[in-house]
Amino acid sequence: MRLGVISSLGFTAAAASVFMLITAPPGTQVWGLAGAGLFGAALGVVLLWGLYCARSAHLTLDADGLHLRRAALFGRTFSWAEVQPEDAQIVALDDAPALQPARRRSGLDMHGLTVGRFTLEGGPEALLFLTDRQRVLAVPTAADEELMLLVSVANPAALRDALQNR
Repeated sequence: MRLGVISSLGFTAAAASVFMLITAPPGTQVWGLAGAGLFGAALGVVLLWGLYCARSAHLTLDADGLHLRRAALFGRTFSWAEVQPEDAQIVALDDAPALQPARRRSGLDMHGLTVGRFTLEGGPEALLFLTDRQRVLAVPTAADEELMLLVSVANPAALRDALQNR
């Protein structure tokens, strides 16, 4: 949601700057152009930062729980009381229609990268960090009214085993 608010403010400011360019008296249009450039650059920096963080997110397990680190605006910690590792499953999203993202609540959904909070076809909400939709570990949690965690990892079986044997 924060990224959406920032993006909306950036687009609004850029549109206002363009409007100022069109309606400004001659000789003062350079300030509107400078404002549009500044807001465009700021928006670009925020977008690039979000993409970098989404691609470099790390999932770690320790004594405190399951941690999503360097995950931009979506990083968080799930305590072991919230994680339900016995129900974790490895899925290919093409074969699991109930786990398909249906509606984005906040985040990015681009070709090859899906990051953020989504409502799934099956109803619950999920926190998604996907780069490969064929090797996805789905971990149900008791956090935030049955929030699912869907992550694509290189070896989902090893992560599932580590979760179940902690």
